[in-house]
Amino acid sequence: MLRASTIRILATTGVGGSILNYGKIDVKSSGRIMTVARFADTNLVNAGEINIVSLAKFIENRVSFLYQSYPLACAFYEHFLPNKKAVPPIINSGKINVHLEGSEESTEKAVAFGIYSELVGEETQKHVFENTGEIVVSKSGPYDFQVAEVGFNVQSSKNFPFNVEIRRWKTKKRDFASSKDLFVCGSGIFDLSKAEIYDENNEKLSAENAVFQNEENAKRGDTCTIV
Repeated sequence: MLRASTIRILATTGVGGSILNYGKIDVKSSGRIMTVARFADTNLVNAGEINIVSLAKFIENRVSFLYQSYPLACAFYEHFLPNKKAVPPIINSGKINVHLEGSEESTEKAVAFGIYSELVGEETQKHVFENTGEIVVSKSGPYDFQVAEVGFNVQSSKNFPFNVEIRRWKTKKRDFASSKDLFVCGSGIFDLSKAEIYDENNEKLSAENAVFQNEENAKRGDTCTIV
């Protein structure tokens, strides 16, 4: 789809239940691609394969009561109001491939993630993430687009830090300080005390520099804490 605004393949706005992908999902589209999505405490699991190509065309919003959004692509998407009870973890044990195929029409604000989470309001519940499968996120085009395995509040205009707990996480070995593409946030509180980050050869990796906060958010004074 060349001029799509929003794409969701498996999504729920309700409370409870589960969305489990054991098959194969292929998406190639413009707009905001939120492939497997939840807006409450639904279980999200990918044990299959999700392949996304984001054409990342910026579409000007002409509807007065909707806020202006920029191109986004992700396999898992969650958008939360504050929760009063614990939220189930997001788990990937399958394969996720996300490619941002950018152009001049994308604008520099187009982004792509394996998982993207955004919070509207303040809460204390921890959100747990685990990846024992494979997440590959790539980009091409005229801008230095932001891509990462996981993004938190990157497109949020307010400082509502996500409480994040990372557990077992498989990734490609690299210098996280220079790549800035593992865990990226606009705002967040990261608990890495239980994190087990390891590469494709099961070599344990240091969690140092695993979290990167956007420079714009850092200058604004948004919260980014590692505990």
